[in-house]
Amino acid sequence: MDSPLKILLLEDDPVDRETFEQFIETNDLPYEVVATSSMGNAVQLALQNSYDIIIADYVLDDGTVLDLLKSVESTPVIIATASGDEETAVKAMKAGAYDYLIKDQELNYLRMIPVTVDRAVAQNRARRQARMLDHALMSIHDAVFITDEHGRIVFVNAAFEDMYGYTPQEILGSEARVLCLDQDMCHLASAPEGGAEHALECIHCRKDGEHFPVAVTRSDLGDDLGKEQAVVWVVRDITSWKRTEEQLRHSLREKEVLLREVHHRVKNNLQVVSSMLNLQAGFVQDEQTADALRDSQNRVKSMALIHERLYHSEFLTRIDFAKYVRSLAEHIKSTYHRVGGVEMELGIDESLQLEVDVAIPCGLMLNELITNAFKHGFPGGGPGGVRISVGVEPADEAQTVRLAQSGNASRRMRLVVADDGAGFPEDFSAQASETLGLQLVDMLAQQLHGSYTVERVESGARISVSIPVE
Repeated sequence: MDSPLKILLLEDDPVDRETFEQFIETNDLPYEVVATSSMGNAVQLALQNSYDIIIADYVLDDGTVLDLLKSVESTPVIIATASGDEETAVKAMKAGAYDYLIKDQELNYLRMIPVTVDRAVAQNRARRQARMLDHALMSIHDAVFITDEHGRIVFVNAAFEDMYGYTPQEILGSEARVLCLDQDMCHLASAPEGGAEHALECIHCRKDGEHFPVAVTRSDLGDDLGKEQAVVWVVRDITSWKRTEEQLRHSLREKEVLLREVHHRVKNNLQVVSSMLNLQAGFVQDEQTADALRDSQNRVKSMALIHERLYHSEFLTRIDFAKYVRSLAEHIKSTYHRVGGVEMELGIDESLQLEVDVAIPCGLMLNELITNAFKHGFPGGGPGGVRISVGVEPADEAQTVRLAQSGNASRRMRLVVADDGAGFPEDFSAQASETLGLQLVDMLAQQLHGSYTVERVESGARISVSIPVE
């Protein structure tokens, strides 16, 4: 149940006062009435207590209702005046009274009390809400202005004055298009979409002619039928944002140039090392030592190719792994040109992109596996073939559980190199192998939380590496 309305009744006629109170009681109106016959006492009561409504006779022995209106601006005042004295009531309304009642001998005016009181309370509530909204709008740091259905500015807040340099007197009534240089916002102002909110960046103009970037948000206000009544614009000066954004872009461009230069220099240095190893291999008489130098050269070359790809890549932290594998495989094949008659077949996922920290160890592993296929699979030359496949596949259920527990990805990349050459010896064991190549594959696979398997197939050998990827 709502609390009763607290009413201060200011009436110096005891009969009228008693009649008013009896009407309230008889009609069981939810009013709590405090009555007084003195204007001075009424002012004191109004200042010391909180009343929802004051109903006051216009003239009392110690003053008029105008004295009361000067003292109690926040409480709605309803004037009760004698019949034929409407001009006095209108005067009071202009001074701040909410409404008036015309006393008549038949006391019909009493029946108007509930309607008049409810209307005054609602009006006061609306005024208070409007004041709160106005205070909120005037307090926020973004510029706010409101335009009517004709696009004319009807309200601006304090931040608007600071941002644009216009006083309310200078800008109110002007069209909003005077603020913008580009037509995006102006077009938006003339093409509302019924309550929808729009946000855009454009260039606005201050009173002194200075242009500045802004972010504008628009909200359309309509009536119950959807017809536009006003548009609320919230404008934020993004000059500092744009300056910071440009500084970040400039810094990023500098870092990209620097990173590309790093990749370029690393690639060149690795190329020098590779060339020196190749040169040294040419002076070595012992074939076993020369092979070891060529193997080292290929390992260095596999890393140099990564940095070469990164240097030419749009993205400086990951590479197109399919193109990289092709380059690496062709390079190794050309290194073993003496192994004639061996064809190479590639099956690679064209969409595969790898981060640098994964691509380098994967490149080293592929280098070892492809080198082994050419070097040991066909020691006397072809005919034969080397098949290289690289792709991503979902992990099986058991692998998914293990990977989830270890915090790794649920997909796996598989690197497979197979040949139909000599194959592994009958007594071959990958775990017991002392060759540097397979030891390197084992170490790098573990580094990437992966594993590798060696298989003797019907004709040749097959080595598969499986590692988790995002």
